[in-house]
Amino acid sequence: MMIGRRLLLIVAIFAVVPISAFAKVPGREPLTLTYLGNAGWQIEDGHTVIIVDPYVSQFHDKRMGNPNTSDDIDEVPVPDEAQIAAHIARADFVVITHSHSDHMLDAPSVAKGTGAVIIGSEGSANIEREMTGLNPDIALIGSGASRKEIYRYSSRLMKALDDRAIVLPTHWDSYANATVEKSRDEVQAFSAEIRVASPHTRVIVPEYFKPMTFN
Repeated sequence: MMIGRRLLLIVAIFAVVPISAFAKVPGREPLTLTYLGNAGWQIEDGHTVIIVDPYVSQFHDKRMGNPNTSDDIDEVPVPDEAQIAAHIARADFVVITHSHSDHMLDAPSVAKGTGAVIIGSEGSANIEREMTGLNPDIALIGSGASRKEIYRYSSRLMKALDDRAIVLPTHWDSYANATVEKSRDEVQAFSAEIRVASPHTRVIVPEYFKPMTFN
């Protein structure tokens, strides 16, 4: 997708994606990315706000798991409206990469509260082929532990991206399935894989709700 004339690639593989390297281009709006937890992101260029895979309801539970803590595994989860209102004040579009509850649970509430248009997409059976030749400036790449089930995951991705991207690991926090310490160890391991595969790529591990602006 094009935002402020900068190509941003969201790599929706559910492995479950120095700033100074980019010279400021006259007339280009800064691009700000904010990590919302799990696979969620807020992307804005000063005009348009795009929310990807919103699931801030996970913060309802201090363990960052299912927003409805219960021993009943058949209980239907519902969005936490207070968390959504607190963290997502505006949106023009909500992009859902796939239909797991931790990617789309909050989408209807976000759309209702902001008037955003929801955009859904089907998964690609051949994501590597689809990515080849895109040459993005920024890639949000799934970095969950299950990436290890995919043959040469990191090196193949970076080759397909032509080794040019800034990489922002996403889906690294694993909600209730791992401790914060274990999740951070895992994302550091992923970061090391990317650096080995693409030494000139910068890997930035995002912090919750902390905007990052790229010119």
